[in-house]
Amino acid sequence: MKTLSRYSILLFILFLVSALPAAVSASTSVSGIISSDTTWTLAGSPYIVTGNVLVNSGVTLTIEPGVSVKFDSGTGLQVDGTLIAAGTDTDNIIFTSNQAAPAPGDWGYIFLTETSTDATYDANGNYTGGSILEYCVIEYAGSVAVNNNGALRMNNAHPFINHCTIRDNSAPGINAFNLDETLIITNSNITNNADTGVIARKVSNATSNVRITNSSISNNDGSGVAILGGSALNSNSSIISDNTITANTLYGIVVGDYVIAVISGNTISDNTTTGIHIIDSEVTISNNTIINNGGTSSSSWGGGIYAGYGSSLGGWGSVTINDNFIDGNTSGRSGGGILTAGIPTTIYNNTITNNSAANAGGGISGGTTISGNTITGNTASGNGGGIYGGITISGNIITGNTASAGAGGGIFSGGTITNNTITGNSAGTAPAVYYSSKIADRDFTNNTITGNTATRVAPTCTVSIKGNPLFNYNDIFNNTATYELCNN
Repeated sequence: MKTLSRYSILLFILFLVSALPAAVSASTSVSGIISSDTTWTLAGSPYIVTGNVLVNSGVTLTIEPGVSVKFDSGTGLQVDGTLIAAGTDTDNIIFTSNQAAPAPGDWGYIFLTETSTDATYDANGNYTGGSILEYCVIEYAGSVAVNNNGALRMNNAHPFINHCTIRDNSAPGINAFNLDETLIITNSNITNNADTGVIARKVSNATSNVRITNSSISNNDGSGVAILGGSALNSNSSIISDNTITANTLYGIVVGDYVIAVISGNTISDNTTTGIHIIDSEVTISNNTIINNGGTSSSSWGGGIYAGYGSSLGGWGSVTINDNFIDGNTSGRSGGGILTAGIPTTIYNNTITNNSAANAGGGISGGTTISGNTITGNTASGNGGGIYGGITISGNIITGNTASAGAGGGIFSGGTITNNTITGNSAGTAPAVYYSSKIADRDFTNNTITGNTATRVAPTCTVSIKGNPLFNYNDIFNNTATYELCNN
C-alpha cells in the first residue's frame, strides 16, 4: 500500500509538470511587412525572424526590454518607419543568430533607411523621441553582401545609439552613409567586427555631424572609427571624445575629405597602423593619450598621428595638435610620434616621448609651428631623433633623443629655432641640431644646448649649420663632439 502511494504521487507530479504552460519555451516567428504599430513583448520572446522583416514608413516597431530577436540565415530587419528598441542595463534587447552554434555572419543586418524617423533632442542634447537603440546587443550579423554593409546600417538615418554592444559581426559594426543630420553614438562597446568598428560617410554639409562619446571601440579588423566627408565643406564639427579606441587592425581614428572634427579626451592605443589618420580636413586633436600605435610596416606613416593632404581633393584643411600624451608609437617610415605632410599643422604643449621611426623624425616629422612641447626619448634610424622638419620650433624641451644612423639627434631642420632647451641628445654628428636651409636670415637664437653626444669618429659637431640663419644668443657648452659649432 505504501509503495502504491509513492507511485501514485510520482505519477501526479509528472502530470503537473506536463501540464505547465507552454509559454516557458514559447517563441514567436515573424517575417514580412509590419504595416501597423507593433510591439514585440517579453512574453512573446524570443522572436524568430524566419524571413526579412520590413517596418513600413509611418509605422513604429517597439521592442520591450529583455526581448531576444533571433535571425535565421540571410534574414534581416529593415526600418522605413520608427524603431524603439530601448532596453535597460539589466534587461538588454538581443539581436542575434538563430543557429545552435552562433558565428559571425549567421544573419544579415538591421537597416534604417532614409525614410526612418530620426532621433530628436532637446536644447541640452537629451533624447526626446524618434528611433532609438538603447541597451541593445547586435551580434553575429553581416552575411548579406550589399553596398555599405554593416551589422547596423543607416542610409541618411540618424537614430540615437546608447549603451549598445555591437560585436562579433562579419561586417563593420556600424555603417552610416549619406548623413545630413546629427548622429549620436554614446556609451557603447563596438568590438571584434570584421572591417571598421564605426564608419560614417558623407558628413559634408552645413547640418551634419557625428558625435561618438564615452565608448569602447576595439579589436575590429579594420579601423576603429572612420568619419569621411564628400566634396563640400561641413561647417559643423564632428566630435570623437572620451572613448577608448584600441587594438584595431588599421587606424584608431580616420578623418578625411572635407570634415571638421574635434578629437579629444580619448585613449588611443595599440592600433596596428596609426593612432589617428587625417586627410584633407580641419581637425583639433587635444588632451588624448596616444600610445603604442603603429608598427614596422612600410605603410605605417606616423605611428601616433598622421596628417596630410590627399591627391584626390587637391589639399584642404589644417590640424592643431595640443596637450596630448604621445608615447611609445612606432612608424615603419617617418614620424614615430607625429608625421605631417604638407597640411598646415600647429603642435603645442604635448608630451612626445619614447616614439621611434625607421626613417626620420622619431618624435615629430614635419609641422608648421612646434612650440612648448616636451620631446624626449625618441629615436629615428635616420635623421632627426626628436624633430625632423618644422618651420617654427620654439620653446620646446628636447632631451634624450637619438638619430642612431643620421644627424640631428635633437633637431634636423631649416626652420626658425628659438628659445629651446636641447640637452642629452645623440647622433653620429650634430647630436643637438643639424640646420639646413636655403632661406637666409631665419632665426637660430636663444637656445640652450648642452650635454649632447656625437657618436661618430671625429671630427664631429654639436651644431652643424648649412645655410645663413641669424645665429645669436645661444648657450652651447659641455657637449661631446670635436667642435661645438660647424659652419658648412
